[in-house]
Amino acid sequence: MSNLVDKQSQEVARTALADAGVPQESIDGFFVLVDEYNTAVPTESMVAEGFTDYGTQDPEYDVEAISKAWNDHNADYVGTNCRINTFTLADSLFSVDDRDNPNDSLLFLDQQSLDNAPDQIFDEAERAKFEAFYGNVETTMEQDPGQHIADIKAYFKDRGIEFADTDARVVSVFSHDTLTEPATLFIGHTGVAVPYEDGYLFLEKLAFDMPYQAVTVKDMQQLNDYLMHKYDDGPDLEYGQPVIFDNDDVIEGMRYAKK
Repeated sequence: MSNLVDKQSQEVARTALADAGVPQESIDGFFVLVDEYNTAVPTESMVAEGFTDYGTQDPEYDVEAISKAWNDHNADYVGTNCRINTFTLADSLFSVDDRDNPNDSLLFLDQQSLDNAPDQIFDEAERAKFEAFYGNVETTMEQDPGQHIADIKAYFKDRGIEFADTDARVVSVFSHDTLTEPATLFIGHTGVAVPYEDGYLFLEKLAFDMPYQAVTVKDMQQLNDYLMHKYDDGPDLEYGQPVIFDNDDVIEGMRYAKK
């Protein structure tokens, strides 16, 4: 794992992204955001150089110091999150035909970020595409992953969302929201996976004020397990367990962390 603090790890990620078909312009735009963040916050609790073993526990970041430093950097700008960074990398990797009137009610923090960013991140057309792709997907209150998967695929079909034939993969964790009527599915976390050595390199931003991570996995099932460990709250709750997509289909080997 790396936090993309040093040039060595950044070069590894740049090369893997380019080899997977991500345009140089998108890679450069992503690393503008990376460098803005890493130069604004203390990095002592991050991986200083290269890659280190992720281990069995999530990294322990100095959350208080990092959050304070980022807020001091620009109090009116919350920063960028997983969706904004993934779209920055992957905009050219998929198309959205119907961008009209998406349900963007859960994107209010993303919209605040884009409105208050010191430099424009997306133009008007890109923003419309962003909001359509990350819009809420109408679904049932039932905790039925099969139905949730079908509803996500139907949303992609209705919106004309199609992915280019490249080695770069948009990995999306759909969360089930039953606080709304009707219930919805929402991409609560996302990142880009590209081939690296004999497996994949997964690039993500943990949260608006939290670090970037570049995580190596041996295959898509290990990536599934890594994400489920973070985002699967378990069964028998008021909402269903997450569904993970690799581009426009269920990630290979999807299984839950909690039963």
